[in-house]
Amino acid sequence: MTNPMKKNGLPLAALLCTAGAAQAQSNVAIYGILDASFSHAKAVYSKTALRSGDLLAPRLGFRGTEDLGSGLKAHFALEAGLAHDTGTGSAGNTNNQASGAMAAGPLVFNRQSWVGLENSWGELRLGRNFNPTYRQYIVYDPFMGGGVGASQAAQSSLATYGYSPAGLRHSNAIEYWLPSKRALTGQFMYALGENPSNAANASDGKYLAGRLAYQMGDANVGFAAGKMRNAAKGDIDEYVLGGRYTLGDAVLMGMYTRSSDGLGNKQDGWLLGGTLRQQAMEYRLALSTSKLKNASGASAGTTHKLAAIARYHLSKRSSVYLMGVLTRNSDGASMVPLGTLGASETAPNQSARAISVGLTHTF
Repeated sequence: MTNPMKKNGLPLAALLCTAGAAQAQSNVAIYGILDASFSHAKAVYSKTALRSGDLLAPRLGFRGTEDLGSGLKAHFALEAGLAHDTGTGSAGNTNNQASGAMAAGPLVFNRQSWVGLENSWGELRLGRNFNPTYRQYIVYDPFMGGGVGASQAAQSSLATYGYSPAGLRHSNAIEYWLPSKRALTGQFMYALGENPSNAANASDGKYLAGRLAYQMGDANVGFAAGKMRNAAKGDIDEYVLGGRYTLGDAVLMGMYTRSSDGLGNKQDGWLLGGTLRQQAMEYRLALSTSKLKNASGASAGTTHKLAAIARYHLSKRSSVYLMGVLTRNSDGASMVPLGTLGASETAPNQSARAISVGLTHTF
């Protein structure tokens, strides 16, 4: 009598192998960052708080890849910002305009939400993502463009942390990325405001930008430019030039930025800084400035910022840090370390400072 298990063993094994091979062609990962700190900030008045994201922006994300064969791959990313000291999600924007503002509270995929295809020619992405000019701050700022140490050039920009309703990311975006494993890399984005053609602000929310970076041994230079359409403020333009040089355990960084709007306001900023990593210890230092001029060419605010951090890596995933930030304001400026104080706690030409002791964990 024939053994049915023996008879069907080869087809069953082949089926299991086929299923395993198909499964191996795709993967999905869950990842995240938590950053909690005890912070004290002071300008005219002081505030002590338990905060999220003084160094690294907390997030929860999902990313995946599927190998479609013949060198073609499908990718996706869903990433939500959160404030884990309160358990709430962070704000977002659906159409790159004031009308699309989403208040903080629910957990939404406000940081990234896109799907794309990649081949040897590069990658096409559709959805919401960081724009090309802000990626300059991520690459050439020792504090990666975020947290209380973020470059003052970024924080004061009329297009980034300034009064543009879109800022760091754009929704409804079509992106093309040059192949990543080459000396020349780049990202180009066109985003839609999705207004009807008969609306008075039909072009509002449209965004066009590009970024190119070139790696030459230990040196890297990049340039990005972006234009945001806005009927009330005129077109908002931003240009960012940056460079970095790796010297042993240290990385030296520099950056220049200019932004302007259709009302005649202009902002110029620069940054000099670097990082140093020696075994478990990491140090970051950045000096940055921003100068704003109004339509008549008069100074409307100047801010200098010094940020420094000492960070000890307990493991590959966990670290503790001590960070201090000082801002000095003149010509009517009232800037503070990002997010630490409100308008009622400072005043024009008032210096501000913040110190944070924090713990980070990634997964």
